[in-house]
Amino acid sequence: MRKFFYVLLATGAFIPSSTMAATVLNFTSGNGTNVASGSGQGMSWQARSLIVGQTSTSMIPSGGDPRYLAFNKAGYSGVVGLLMRYDSGAGFVCSGSLLSSGRIVTAAHCVSGGIANDIDGRAAGLVNTTAFFYDAEDALQGDDPFVYPTGGATLSGITAIDISNYSVNPGYTGEVIDQNDIAVLSLSEAAPSWAQRYDLYTPGAGGLTGEQFNVTGYGTRSVIGGAEGTTGPGAGAGVGRLRQGENVYDYRFGDQVFGGVWNAVLGGTAKYDYSYISDFDNGLAAQSMSCRVSQAVIGAATPGDFCTNGVGDLEVSIAGGDSGSPAFIDGKIASVSSYGLSFGSNFGDFKPGLQSSWGELNGFVPTYIHASFIAGVPEPSTWAMMLLGFGFIGGSMRRRTGTASRVRLTYA
Repeated sequence: MRKFFYVLLATGAFIPSSTMAATVLNFTSGNGTNVASGSGQGMSWQARSLIVGQTSTSMIPSGGDPRYLAFNKAGYSGVVGLLMRYDSGAGFVCSGSLLSSGRIVTAAHCVSGGIANDIDGRAAGLVNTTAFFYDAEDALQGDDPFVYPTGGATLSGITAIDISNYSVNPGYTGEVIDQNDIAVLSLSEAAPSWAQRYDLYTPGAGGLTGEQFNVTGYGTRSVIGGAEGTTGPGAGAGVGRLRQGENVYDYRFGDQVFGGVWNAVLGGTAKYDYSYISDFDNGLAAQSMSCRVSQAVIGAATPGDFCTNGVGDLEVSIAGGDSGSPAFIDGKIASVSSYGLSFGSNFGDFKPGLQSSWGELNGFVPTYIHASFIAGVPEPSTWAMMLLGFGFIGGSMRRRTGTASRVRLTYA
C-alpha cells in the first residue's frame, strides 16, 4: 500500500478578539479543541480545526463572481450565520439552517468538544450563541450582506436571535471525523416569518453516494478561487457573506468497496462509516482527489471508480466558517458541513497545505441517519415542563426516602 500524508480541518472559524468588523475578521483556528494526529497502515495524518468557487467568491464590488451569491428568493432565507461567544472574548463563527420544527441544525463541533469532554457536551467557556437571519428585502444590505455585528450593533436587515438550548448528538466524540458531528439548537424566540423552513432529505437504498447537491454557508472566501483557496484577512474577500455552489458526494468511508480499510487508517473512537466525502474538482484528472486517493487505498480494481472531474463552473469547496452549513437536494437538507481534508500535492492538492484549493476533500454528516435525533429534540416549552416535572418527582422522592435524587439533563 502506498504511503501518503493528509491533513484535516473542522470547518468552523475563530474570530480572535472582541471586534467583529469585517476588516479585522481573522480566522486563525477552530474551536480550540479539534486537534489530533495519528497513523495507520503506513499513513500518517494530522487533524486540526481551521464556499470557495472556481473563480472569486469575494464581495461583488471587489470583483466576486455573482453566480455564487445565495439569494433569499432562491430559497436560502433559512440559512443562518451562527456566532458563538466565549468568556475569553473570542467569537467562533459557523453556519446553520432552519428546520421545519423552528430549530437550527448545525455541526456539533460548533458548540461542543464532545459529550464526554464538556459538561452536557457544551464547549467549555461558551457564554452564548446567536443566530443571524438575513432579510433580502432590505435595500440597504442588498444581496451581499455581512451578517455579523460590527461594534456590537446589529446590521440593518439582520434579525439576531439568541440560542436558548443546545442538543448535541449523544454519540459525538469531539474527533474531527465523526458521523455524529451534528447538533440541534433551540431559538429563544420564533424565527422571522419570512425565513424558509427546511425538511430533511431521505435518499434511496444506496444512500447519498453519487448524488449532486447544492451547499451554502457564511464562511471564508477567496479573491482568486480554487487555484488559491481561502483568502486571508484584509484582502477583500469578505467573510460572513452567504455563498452557494454545487458538488457531488463521491463516497462514504463505509461504502462496501473499501472493505473497512478506513478503520485501520483513521483509527480513533468516533464512528465515520457514514461520513460522506466530496472533492473540489477543476475539470482535470490531476485534481480528482477522490479518484486518486480511493485508488491508492483499494487499488484500481474497477477503473473509473470515483474518477469524475467535477460538475463544472459552479463546483465549490466548503471553507472555515461553513461548519454546520446545509447541503440541499431537492430543497431539503441532505447533510451538514463537517470538515476539510487534504492528502497533499502528491494526490492532487493544487496548493500545498489546507486552504480549500482544488484537489482537497470536504466531509459531510448526512442528516438522514440522524432523523430520529433531530425530530426528538423537545420544544423549549417542553424543556420547561420536563424540568418542572423532575422537580416534583425529586420532591416526592425526598419525602418518601429522606434522600435527595439528582437528575442530569442534556440542557443548557
